[in-house]
Amino acid sequence: MLQAWKRARPALRIFAIPGNDDCQTILPALVQLEEKGLIENLHQRRATLGDYAFVGLAFVPPTPFAIKDFERRDFVGAAPRSTRGGPCVLGTSEGFEILEDFPAFLDSQPTIEEELSRLPVGDPRRTIAVIHCPPYRTRCDVLYNGQHIGSEALRRWIERVQPLLTLHGHIHESPHISGAFCDRLGATTIVNPGCDAQRPHLVFITLEDLSALEHSVYGKFEITANADCSAGTEP
Repeated sequence: MLQAWKRARPALRIFAIPGNDDCQTILPALVQLEEKGLIENLHQRRATLGDYAFVGLAFVPPTPFAIKDFERRDFVGAAPRSTRGGPCVLGTSEGFEILEDFPAFLDSQPTIEEELSRLPVGDPRRTIAVIHCPPYRTRCDVLYNGQHIGSEALRRWIERVQPLLTLHGHIHESPHISGAFCDRLGATTIVNPGCDAQRPHLVFITLEDLSALEHSVYGKFEITANADCSAGTEP
């Protein structure tokens, strides 16, 4: 698929990060695709596109799912909002390794807050952050039951740094439940296109003008200058 895209448009730039259902063994595969000139891996890295810079991070707070490779504690002292009754596993080149003590694993890894602080952000007004988990209590982190499940550390980072744009996934149903695929935190536009099994969910963005975004399923969304989700209100 990537090769077909590049043949059709040789100048196309394709950026990627893992998701929480990926195992860490995907990272060497991304390196191989990058060496072939097919993608650019943004996880914990920075790339430029014209006058803009992209930074990326794949980590999410703990989930009820089994694969834990890209799960991290949100911040020091944060208690997991999701727990799992079955085994927790890490992907290795020799198969899945069972984590006997998941809290100890979390304690052995940097928090999402620490990882965010290491992202090489230059001018925030020209920075796009590609972060798999959306920020907490926005229109982009809403579960089927209406619960907000995003990252509190990420929300604080966005409020402090104020990048131009942040792009997210993780909570597939959020646009359908909240009624919006984007939101605002101060000067930052936040986007989660969502997904389903029937059709692609794409958002078409012009970086020079973020006042109007278009979704392949939900249509156009006008962003007003005073729009803000700081109170966590629903649309």
